[in-house]
Amino acid sequence: MFDLAAFSADAFWGFLQVFVRVSSLFVTAPVFGSREVPPQAKIGLAAVLSLVLLPLVKSTLGPSVPGSLYLMVGTLLGQALIGLLIGFVVSLIFVAVRVGGDLIDYQMGFTQAATFNPQFNETVSPIASFQYRYAMVLYLIANGHWLLLASLERSFGLLPVAQLSVARLVGSFTDISFGMLVAGLQIAAPAAAVLLVTDIAFAFLNRAMPSMQVFYVGMPVKVIVGFVILIAILPLLTFSISHLVAGSPDQVAVLLRGIHK
Repeated sequence: MFDLAAFSADAFWGFLQVFVRVSSLFVTAPVFGSREVPPQAKIGLAAVLSLVLLPLVKSTLGPSVPGSLYLMVGTLLGQALIGLLIGFVVSLIFVAVRVGGDLIDYQMGFTQAATFNPQFNETVSPIASFQYRYAMVLYLIANGHWLLLASLERSFGLLPVAQLSVARLVGSFTDISFGMLVAGLQIAAPAAAVLLVTDIAFAFLNRAMPSMQVFYVGMPVKVIVGFVILIAILPLLTFSISHLVAGSPDQVAVLLRGIHK
């Protein structure tokens, strides 16, 4: 005989697993996890998206409600961890951009011009703030948010929660984080190199002309040189960010395969 109560419980359990993974992704993911998005909107969007995804990923979920409370809590925690990781891996793109911007700000002497940004809940220097917002625009133009949702849907097949290996998590996450840090250094390298050469040139000038106030002359020159280089490398920055956005689904897949049992 068809058990409607059991069917309802199993269906709700499947929805709850999907909802936990989706809502936890919205905590760390760019755009969806922004402080400007009200929590009510995040919860509502996560619920709607979970209902849409449930028929597509139902085969990857547990067939029935676990008989133990510990298994239920463990399953939901695993789903939450996977969602948080997916969102955080994609957000590393913007971390790389901010690292590059902070290095350029330091070379240009703009660290003292940092202002409080409520979006990050911390002070952000001007170039880093500009590059972050520029990266966000490129992310949306390149449909990065849709790629993120596609990666979320693929994650259920690539890594069911029963196959999650926390022991292998640290190594895979460290490799991806290191790659994003290298990308941030590459973004800052052209401007930082030119500004370093400018500092060296003023150092030689100071040795040749000790009476010259190199500090007062050098700071405006470094600012002008920095802005000229930033404008010159803007196409390179655009290409780098677009490449990172396009490769974000592959990075998510690498992470999920790396923590698969």
